[in-house]
Amino acid sequence: LKLLYSSSKGMFLSIIFINMLLGILVPINLTIWRNFIDVSTDMFTHSNVGFKNSLLCLGAFVVCIVINNLLEQILDYVQNIYCSYVDYTISKKLLIKIESLSLSDMDNVEIYNYIQKAMNESFQRSISILQTLVQIVKSIFSLLGIIYTLLSFSKTVITLCILSTIPLFFLNNKILNKWYDIFNSRFEKIRFARYLKSLYIRYDNFKELKIYKAHLTLREKILDILGNNIAYDKKIRKKFMIQNVIINECDTIIIFFIKAIVVWLSYEKKQSIGSLITNMQAIDMLKNSIKNTLSMISKTYENSLYMESFFYVMEYNVEEEKRIKFNKEFKKIEFRNVWFKYPYSNKYAVRNFSY
Repeated sequence: LKLLYSSSKGMFLSIIFINMLLGILVPINLTIWRNFIDVSTDMFTHSNVGFKNSLLCLGAFVVCIVINNLLEQILDYVQNIYCSYVDYTISKKLLIKIESLSLSDMDNVEIYNYIQKAMNESFQRSISILQTLVQIVKSIFSLLGIIYTLLSFSKTVITLCILSTIPLFFLNNKILNKWYDIFNSRFEKIRFARYLKSLYIRYDNFKELKIYKAHLTLREKILDILGNNIAYDKKIRKKFMIQNVIINECDTIIIFFIKAIVVWLSYEKKQSIGSLITNMQAIDMLKNSIKNTLSMISKTYENSLYMESFFYVMEYNVEEEKRIKFNKEFKKIEFRNVWFKYPYSNKYAVRNFSY
């Protein structure tokens, strides 16, 4: 969040504020729609009053739609410009940090992997965090408005709606953690496969591969990596699919049970048709708002996991390189029995070199 805020404070706050307004419009539209149904029902008994009130409700509904469309257009414009600022900020920070690294740091496979992941994932994940954040803000304001609408009707119904979404939330987090572990475990192999693909199609390599018939070796290696990933993914996805189906089917049964309670309570309280229809719609909207909010929280958590590489690189402690003064008055340079290997490597690049 600090990174997003520092990219452009004004645009960041503007995006949050616009989504707050969009969230508030949802319960307002719901209230207007309920009143429209009620006054439309009255129109058949008191034609003059009912007709005028119906027109007023429709007018208010149109005004809300116009404001909603205008806010969405402004939001789209601000977000597109803001994305460029985020890309600029992330690129600048990473490039400056990479410049400060020593040659031995770049020889470290772990550090290099973190840099690659930061370069590949940081911008997309930052934008995704922004999008999920604003959706959370919008969903929370919609959620609060819908809860306020249903509060006078039944607190039990609200509680059941909230509790029924919790199992799916925990399952989603479990899935996201699993896929992140898989991403880290196979990152080097995937990077290796991509590198082999680039060798496979480069023109200067193609001739030699063709002459020595080495295409088959590269192809087998690439497809072996991808094939192993597919086999493992099928196994994991099947397991999570079964769990998802069970939870979703249970959730469908629960929502029909909640709607049955709504019908019964509406009958007991002698409520109007407009109130009954609005309460039924509010239940669907409440469930969707809770699901969306929890889903966005899970998505933000997932993106934050992938941003770990960026912050690891930024916080990596770079040792200050020792500067050796060069003697410009030298007579000759001589090497005597020099052995050398690069850091994090077991192979000697130079063996017993004298010159």
